[in-house]
Amino acid sequence: MANKTRSSMAEKASAPEVKAEAPEADKAETDAPEAAPEVEDTEVEGAEQATVEAAADPDAAGPPFDPTAVRIETKALTVNGLVERLAEGGIDLAPAGDGNPIWTEVARSRLVESLLLRVPLPAFYFDANAPDSWSVVDGLHRLAALDAFVNQGAFDLSGLEFFDHLEGKTFKELPRHFQRRILETKVTGHLIQEGTPETVRAAIIRRIDTGSRRPS
Repeated sequence: MANKTRSSMAEKASAPEVKAEAPEADKAETDAPEAAPEVEDTEVEGAEQATVEAAADPDAAGPPFDPTAVRIETKALTVNGLVERLAEGGIDLAPAGDGNPIWTEVARSRLVESLLLRVPLPAFYFDANAPDSWSVVDGLHRLAALDAFVNQGAFDLSGLEFFDHLEGKTFKELPRHFQRRILETKVTGHLIQEGTPETVRAAIIRRIDTGSRRPS
């Protein structure tokens, strides 16, 4: 019995000692510092592009220009003054890309009828950078209708709701007191003045255009 016990103890002593070690891969993961997440080049380029665009956009957050550089003059005008200026080429009707469809003859006739009813017209906005040739910022179709009716005699009145006895008449065929009523109608004009910095001018025009998404 004693011999058997001594034999067992000898076997334990001669057996190699085995240490429990973590796999090499696990040790590497444990010891290595946490790596920063990779950022793709496209994301960096997109962020840089957004920064450039924000800096170039006058509507971006923060003051894009000196507010004291805004120069807009408000003038009391008359329809007569506008149609005379139109006849002389002092108002440029070329920029027709205001997003509104061309007015029908009935729509133009009802604008004239509004003047006969003494209904105030919305204000007109002009870019007066060239004092002798204003560009229309808002009110293009109204001006085109007045020019066509008063200066050109381009259409007869039609589709009227209140002055139906004037149906089919041109401006020259209207009774004189109705002609005077149209020409003497007072309107408001807002003029972006000459010398306004170009960045300021572009921002003003964009804001006016954005706020005037309605038939002009």
